[in-house]
Amino acid sequence: MRMEPETAQRVARSSRPGNTLGSLLTLLCLTGFALVGQAQNPVGKARSLFESRQYGEAGQLLKAIDDNSPDYAEAQYYLGRIAVQHRQHEEAADRFREAVDANPKNADYHYWLGAAYGLCARDANPIRQGFLANKIKSEFEQTLRLDPNHQSATWGLVQFYVRAPGFMGGGKEKARQVANRLRTLNPAEGHLAMAFIHTQDKKMDLAEKEYLALTRAAPDSGRYVHALGNFYQNTQQYDKAFETFENFLKQTSLPNLPVVFQIGKTSALSGKRLERGESCLLSYLKHQPQGNEPSLAGANFRLGMIYEKQNRKAEARKHYEIALR
Repeated sequence: MRMEPETAQRVARSSRPGNTLGSLLTLLCLTGFALVGQAQNPVGKARSLFESRQYGEAGQLLKAIDDNSPDYAEAQYYLGRIAVQHRQHEEAADRFREAVDANPKNADYHYWLGAAYGLCARDANPIRQGFLANKIKSEFEQTLRLDPNHQSATWGLVQFYVRAPGFMGGGKEKARQVANRLRTLNPAEGHLAMAFIHTQDKKMDLAEKEYLALTRAAPDSGRYVHALGNFYQNTQQYDKAFETFENFLKQTSLPNLPVVFQIGKTSALSGKRLERGESCLLSYLKHQPQGNEPSLAGANFRLGMIYEKQNRKAEARKHYEIALR
């Protein structure tokens, strides 16, 4: 904020020694101007709207910021994040590319550009996948040059090396090297990365050892319990899945509803402990999912599976229809 000469003179006079009241009033006045400026900052407001998942309103604010603004890079970054939420992957890549061009020193911008290229590659033909592969790898590597401790980019490289063929720069040995580096940053994440590599290699015994080491490294983490339990679900070791989720609930003082959902899902998949599964899913349906928590559609679908196994066909149909809606 630019002061007129007369205003500046009054501020200077009020700030002289002995004029305590004037100094206080001046400080409050300038602080008020600063707070008003922050409140009116469109990127700050858009960030708050984004975090509360009000993507439409956030997008309107961000699109009004032109390329001459110092906030342009950040605006493009959040527009990219909104596009990812809407599964508009090509637009997301364009937005993140704009953010990188405007501020090439920001590690997160490079990471999300690489991630967006990865999302575009999922639906691309083999020729374009080959073209995008080098870009994905390049952006993740640039992220780590800017921020060697960036765990998401490290994870991204692990997955890239595992999934990409050798002529595109992939390789299991490269993946293991990155996973070991990740282990030095975060032991639990390193175990998770190694479990992923072993699973892709169909070495399920080694994968299970890594998942178990993961939960020992972070016994209070619901995320890692999910990883172990989901491994048991995917390998049809349903009794171990039940044991994993139930033990976690016994050890925590607060109810963890995503874990409650997983008990219901295990019941629906296995046909075991159906009453327990029904109870868990009914409890979850009273919950409003946040972030990446399982959806209510998923809970209704799994509940329909349980009712179908119990030959309660009318109730099964009802919950399948709710899930579809």
